[in-house]
Amino acid sequence: MTKFIPFSNQSKKQIEDTIPDLKQAQECFEKIRKIDLEKMSDIDLEKTFLTYFNTIPYNNQSFFPKGEELYRARIDDGEKPFSKIKDIFVREENEIIGYGRANRPREQIFYCSDNMDVSLFETLQYLSKENFWYKRQKGKMVQVTVGVWRINEPIRLASIFHGGDLWSRRPDLKDFHTHHRKVFSKYKATKKMLDYEEALCEFFSSQFTKQVDFDWEYKLSALYSYLVKHAKVSNDRYVFDGIIYPSNATHLFGDNLAIYKRAFNEKKIELVRVESVMCVTFPDQINFYKMNASENIKEGEIYWDPNYSVF
Repeated sequence: MTKFIPFSNQSKKQIEDTIPDLKQAQECFEKIRKIDLEKMSDIDLEKTFLTYFNTIPYNNQSFFPKGEELYRARIDDGEKPFSKIKDIFVREENEIIGYGRANRPREQIFYCSDNMDVSLFETLQYLSKENFWYKRQKGKMVQVTVGVWRINEPIRLASIFHGGDLWSRRPDLKDFHTHHRKVFSKYKATKKMLDYEEALCEFFSSQFTKQVDFDWEYKLSALYSYLVKHAKVSNDRYVFDGIIYPSNATHLFGDNLAIYKRAFNEKKIELVRVESVMCVTFPDQINFYKMNASENIKEGEIYWDPNYSVF
């Protein structure tokens, strides 16, 4: 049985007895990279991974405070913005047939960002190459509904922010990592513990930032999300509300959040506003124009303002 623990809750001997040294860890990573992900089931992949790594640290954590807003964008189905909350929320289990960056088939994950522009770029990237994103015709337009979701209780996220290329683009994440190391050192971590955590986090960071052609290539990042989702502390309370990782659509300059649905069931996050946004392409950029907005949301319905003016 895997131990998904913060190192600070264990003695050094307890930890060192359950983790491989750096050389062994790298050898295990090479074996995992050679797995045929398309053919291996999720159950077998999990068993194989946990055979090599049965203790997984989660010392890298981010906290989002009460009152902060999150953004989730959906391309409108037609000329009018969505009028029901269910259309801009997480899809039903039976509609989730493939893997995502942080989900397996039928696993409900709320993907969003703490920046509206990032949420729009993430959504637009999935349009076909012939339709919008790659051709960049002047004046090409797509209408999007953005849900603005307020955090009512602080949420805790596992942070996937490791790697030299990422840090070269994002000095803020390198500073975040440096701060984390200083905090971790207060617990008198050994070199073996530090090397192990660094190697494991960097391996999964590469999975969260890699470009893919097929959804099954997400299996390892989805595995990590699954393990984080089910991590519990001694009182049987879940540790995390989700994961935060860099946005590929913004070339790693923004962040995405993958929130577990239970955070909404526990009323930690709620929809407080919607905005209708027109996305217009120009030869070298995409501009966003707010066309409508509303806070009139009741019993699953969205009531747009017919008299809203953009001027």
